[in-house]
Amino acid sequence: MLALDKLKYRVARASYSNDSSLIGKEYECKDCLLIMIHVEEFDKERRNRVLKKLLNNITWYSRKTGNNNIVLHSFAHLSEDKADPEFAMSIIREAENKLKKKGLNIHTTPFGYFLELEIKIKGGPIARVFKSL
Repeated sequence: MLALDKLKYRVARASYSNDSSLIGKEYECKDCLLIMIHVEEFDKERRNRVLKKLLNNITWYSRKTGNNNIVLHSFAHLSEDKADPEFAMSIIREAENKLKKKGLNIHTTPFGYFLELEIKIKGGPIARVFKSL
């Protein structure tokens, strides 16, 4: 989890998706939290527990930083073990919906695409937090 001064991305190319209509699309936000999510195969056996811990960690980080602007990003590079894309996407979508119901401003990056990322991370001890679920 990263507390950012700025995030900008451009959809570069499809990886898992067959839809090329998002190629070239851009998004930018200032003063937001980037939540990089990696879902592992093992998480299927403990789906509800993982989802609950994910939501608790994101809401904790939001409260701790005083920031309600959150970007969820599938980042399947945090471990060699990866869940299938459909399962990973279902976890992220459910987290997105539940966080919106809590009143948080949520943006989810396009799933199944490589992105050109431009990030500026804030300074300070809580600007970078890793949580294993």
